[in-house]
Amino acid sequence: MQHPLLRGRAFATLLAVFMTTFLHMANADTAPPRLSVAPPPAGVAANPDYTVRVRAPGGEWQDVFAYRVLVVKEFRGNDRGHDDHVASAASVALFDFRGKVEIEVQVAYIIPKTVTVRPASRNVSAQIANGSVRFALDKPAKLVIAVNGDKARELHLFASAPDDSAPTRGTTGVTYFGPGLHELDPFEYKVKSNETVYLAPGAVVRGQFTLDHVNNSAIRGRGVIDHVNRFTPGGRRPSNGIRMDFCRDITIEGVTILDSVGYHIGLGACENVSISNTNSFSVSQWADGIDAMSCTRLNIKNVFIRSSDDAIALYAGRWMFSGNSTEITVSDSIFWADVAHPIFVGVHGTPGKNEVISDVRFSKIDILEHHQPGPGYQGCLAINSGDGVTVRNVTFEHIRIEPITLGQLVNVQVFMNGAYNTEPGRAVENIVFRDVRYSGTDRPKSEIHGFDAERKVKNVLFDHVVIGDQIVTDAASMNLEVGPFVENIKFHGSASPTR
Repeated sequence: MQHPLLRGRAFATLLAVFMTTFLHMANADTAPPRLSVAPPPAGVAANPDYTVRVRAPGGEWQDVFAYRVLVVKEFRGNDRGHDDHVASAASVALFDFRGKVEIEVQVAYIIPKTVTVRPASRNVSAQIANGSVRFALDKPAKLVIAVNGDKARELHLFASAPDDSAPTRGTTGVTYFGPGLHELDPFEYKVKSNETVYLAPGAVVRGQFTLDHVNNSAIRGRGVIDHVNRFTPGGRRPSNGIRMDFCRDITIEGVTILDSVGYHIGLGACENVSISNTNSFSVSQWADGIDAMSCTRLNIKNVFIRSSDDAIALYAGRWMFSGNSTEITVSDSIFWADVAHPIFVGVHGTPGKNEVISDVRFSKIDILEHHQPGPGYQGCLAINSGDGVTVRNVTFEHIRIEPITLGQLVNVQVFMNGAYNTEPGRAVENIVFRDVRYSGTDRPKSEIHGFDAERKVKNVLFDHVVIGDQIVTDAASMNLEVGPFVENIKFHGSASPTR
């Protein structure tokens, strides 16, 4: 039995945590309104497609710089899905606010007749008046504005909460990148233990940030990591926006990554990592969003990823990394996969090690696109176990999938992909899809397959899955193909699920 004094200390600790949280919430509610717009970064060209202005209600308009970012306009891929990425230039605008703001977007390249603001779950209503798009916000949001249905030249608008804890230049332990263009030479900056790298609003850093065997460090701010036209004298280009290998207690917060050639953020054998309020883009082949290998206690929250390969991928071992991946939470985020999977779990492991990916939760996610002609690489929500890996205890909850171009909704398999695996996976078990909604009028295929009698998919629950306006009650109503070596698939449905 626990000693009464220890119980008292535990209660005091809980009370202190509660009071701190309460005071923080109260301060957030009573803090004065604030609008922060960074100056245009010298040496960086704006995308002229849009002129963005923002103001507090009744205040003076302020211009918001629109960055040029490359996205996939058209994809003509083979089965592996990595050929012929046709690029288009979209726009990114960033600002911070608290309170209420009004936004005006003037469109230069076309006369706006219709406007769509996504994700639809944000319920932002925009109007067109005198050739401009106008709408208002009363809380931070990550939005995609498309005029006349154009999905290749959108405006990506990221309005964050003010960075009230921003350091100043000269703060001890902080490497500070101020407003303007910074060319890293050589092409990467190696973050040290106990160091905070701060990218101020209006800062643009061209190069890669690398954390290797680093502890208790951070990369944060409101600046931009930009790989556009960034080559070293030898022709080498930065691979990742941020790369973390064998690290612990790391925070990544607030930064935007443009045109990453490799992973936007890559992690290997890391523990206790928090990634929040980041935005990232890619157009190159193999350029995944966030990829994590053999990581433990990873918390990803409020991120926007538009990728030219998998938006987020969770693996066991790969390359020099080996070990399980456990205790991973991904929440309140937006994924747009111009190619491949929005969410992908499990394909890689260390052959012969029988590694495990477990205790993973995806919650409150918006998926804006999935486009993948290759049937071996489809699935908005995909779990594919290879290389002797067991995937277990994975939950997808409160997932909103907007109409996709081409692919599947759910793909769960124990398999062996000859391009990547040296042996099949071992098992997929205890998987929950709860309150998953697809808003398209079509019914994309889903599938579940085991590999053989020893390598099965077991215990999969579909709890209030909705396609169009129909609640899924069985495999047929979901257009779900259930293959061999699959056990205990269940369907639950109700009129109004509990959030």
